Amino acid sequence: MHHFAIDILDNNNTAKWRAIGIYGWPEQADRHLTWSLMSNLRAECDLPCIMFGDFNEIISLSKKEGGVPRSERLMDPFRSTMDTCSLHDLGFKGSIFTWERGNTMETFVRERLDRFLASEERCLLFSDFEVTNMPIFKVNSDHAPIIMSIVKKGPDSYSGNAFKFESLWLSNENCGSVIENGWSKGAGLSIMHRLAVYSEALASWAALTFGSVKKRIKIVEKKIRELKMGSMDGGKLERVDLERLISAYFENLFATSSPTGFQDALERIESVVMEDMNAVLDCEPTDEEIKSALFQIHPNKAPRPYGMHALFFQKFWQSVGPDIIAFVKSWWRGDVDLRDMNKTCIVLILKCTSPLQISESRHISCCNVIYKIVSKTMANKLKGFLDKVISPNQSAFIPGRLIFDNALVAFENFHSIECGGEGKKGSIAMKLDMIKAYDRVEWVFLEKVMDRMGFSSAWIGRIMSCLQSVNFASKLKGKSRVVDLMILMMTQPNLFTD
Repeated sequence: MHHFAIDILDNNNTAKWRAIGIYGWPEQADRHLTWSLMSNLRAECDLPCIMFGDFNEIISLSKKEGGVPRSERLMDPFRSTMDTCSLHDLGFKGSIFTWERGNTMETFVRERLDRFLASEERCLLFSDFEVTNMPIFKVNSDHAPIIMSIVKKGPDSYSGNAFKFESLWLSNENCGSVIENGWSKGAGLSIMHRLAVYSEALASWAALTFGSVKKRIKIVEKKIRELKMGSMDGGKLERVDLERLISAYFENLFATSSPTGFQDALERIESVVMEDMNAVLDCEPTDEEIKSALFQIHPNKAPRPYGMHALFFQKFWQSVGPDIIAFVKSWWRGDVDLRDMNKTCIVLILKCTSPLQISESRHISCCNVIYKIVSKTMANKLKGFLDKVISPNQSAFIPGRLIFDNALVAFENFHSIECGGEGKKGSIAMKLDMIKAYDRVEWVFLEKVMDRMGFSSAWIGRIMSCLQSVNFASKLKGKSRVVDLMILMMTQPNLFTD
């Protein structure tokens, strides 16, 4: 038997959608029967549907490792059938490969043969889902179990095969048409799912056009490290130990202390935000304001987690712009959740060559570009009122003020102490090791401060949405794993890879 079908009913016994399990013919000569079966089953189905199982075929060379390279001629019928049936790959998290064979390096082959495909209506019916590729247990099968969850079990949904848009791709004259055609095929899907489906198609095109650029870069980087530093096999931390160390550090850093008694801290804060200022802040951003926010972002900043640089959105604004604008405005009105777009990797940049503590590094957050557009749009609205809402004592980040002003005041105080002479009433200077204010801010305190300053409840709600919807991810040796706080650590090149 090569398929089965199940209709899922609601409480009134009305069919809402159909699940179809597929087992593709394993012989190459019979593979056309699989595509005919899929086309017939889809034509007979008038419900939103999902097809899943072992299709015994891949759709791109990036989904195969080892063995003889798969020819495009053999993969085309599967891709054409997906297009004809209007089915979209739902992506995955976990291992990229779902089938493997061979016990030696010469005979070892692995491929992504198992997947979930869904119609556009099915994607719209349930927008929150995730597909997980489980480990392969060869005792029972050479295939990995794959699981689809309608409601996400955790904050992270990144695949083990992280996509990254490369500026190099723009050097190919066909890149523009590939992007425009691919983007239009995802019409009707949410921004998140549209990016996920489209990323796989673009990665497949890039693999065929440019080859494995990332692999070649890694080989060259390895040779450079060996020439500069020799063998780096000694002195590594075990992955589990380092993961626990990083997780414990950030759990302690970001965990709330459940503070109380805000009244003493808030009583001297004055209401400085007037009604006319709130009217400007709460007004829905225009198309031009959203576009301006995007084009103010550096085109090649770190694009994690979805892998799209700002350069991609800037270069192809004519194609993707209307969807980006619609998403930002929908979020502004409270119609969509920001959680799926507010996924961030924290990168640690070392301050010294042999760090002994996590604190001996600078922390950089790599956010999704769409979230950056949202936050930049809000920052641009607030920028015109910063001089009215920020105290004159704050000398940084305000146009017309210099961060050196406070340093000059401190030096003047030191000079006064040194020249003041001796007496019964002396002077004292204290050097304090203070954590940066934006490293440790209690969200509830920030909310109360904004309310005290006179910001509208709508503006405060948008700020808190940006803060409270964030979650983090880490990648160790190419594998994503959820812990309490997920960190991307870039320290020892042999231990951590991008």
